[in-house]
Amino acid sequence: APLTTIKKESFRNQDNLLHIYLPKSLNFIGLNAFAYCNNLEEVYINSETLEIEMTYGKFNPFDHCSKIVKFVGPLASSDGRCLISDNTLYCLALDGLAEYSIPQGIKEIAGDACVNKEIEKIFFSEGLEMIGMDAFANCRNLKEITFPSTLKNLASYAFRGCTSIEGFYGNEKFHTSDNRCLIAYM
Repeated sequence: APLTTIKKESFRNQDNLLHIYLPKSLNFIGLNAFAYCNNLEEVYINSETLEIEMTYGKFNPFDHCSKIVKFVGPLASSDGRCLISDNTLYCLALDGLAEYSIPQGIKEIAGDACVNKEIEKIFFSEGLEMIGMDAFANCRNLKEITFPSTLKNLASYAFRGCTSIEGFYGNEKFHTSDNRCLIAYM
């Protein structure tokens, strides 16, 4: 029978995984299915639709896979840095980048989306409506955040542990007038 499901934590902590090839028949990936696969670099997903398990606002099946540099397949962004399904960005593979622009057409950034914590600047495209819980948590080099005017919801802890942030800009619903403090709305 073809592989349709990868269950919760199936490949967690598998440091021997460097590349994963997932078949077109796959339609579900469980929570933390590949979490802490510390040497995982490339993920080939041949599915055109994929359900990703969620709990407490956290989605990323590749949580703490900080060496991922590329997604390949129909659900990958054109630059291979994002895993996207139904206008939701589930995973950002930003290893080796200092700054990154979120692709156009993204309406939501899922919880725990950013697996590389070295990023310094993130640029959000207009059209983004929600940033999930812990989406950019512990990105200790992140310095400046500019929210798009279209942002409607910012989950608690979206930027938790981002100790280098110098200011929040853009959509004033989500920061104080002095640009120093973040305000979360769900």
